[in-house]
Amino acid sequence: MRDPRIDEILGRIDDTDSKGKPTRVADMARQVNDYLLEIDKLRSEVEIATRQVVYLTGREQSMRQSGSAPQTSGANALAPRVDEIEQDFGYQRERLETVSANLKARQGMVKSTQQLIAARISAVQQILDTYSNSSAADMESSGGSSSAAAGAVTGKMKKVIRRRRVVRRRR
Repeated sequence: MRDPRIDEILGRIDDTDSKGKPTRVADMARQVNDYLLEIDKLRSEVEIATRQVVYLTGREQSMRQSGSAPQTSGANALAPRVDEIEQDFGYQRERLETVSANLKARQGMVKSTQQLIAARISAVQQILDTYSNSSAADMESSGGSSSAAAGAVTGKMKKVIRRRRVVRRRR
């Protein structure tokens, strides 16, 4: 279910202050919009990768079953062609290893993409919480909009680092 605050904040994406600069809400709305687009893209990638995982799992099981077929009594008749059969089994083993490696890679990709989606959803939730808990005066300002919006995502404000010059005196 979609959070109603998303539609509310997206409705204010074009808000500007008296100087024509985007307000803090507009910056937050742009970030939310970008995250939502990225989440949709990632979800479609996960859907495709999940289909590939299902296909590769079936293929791997099929290859394992065909590779472990019991030998028949006619195997002795094939004795002169043992070298060819062993080469074929070696080829099948390599194909099975390749399919297994691809399957593991796809499964890892699905898992990491799902974690990324969860992180993006969490970031959107933090922005929406900041939006809900801020006063109207805070939202209409545009002074530190980009750092304030970035602070809403990470939960921290940027630190201002000042460096002092060290002056050495000669004696």
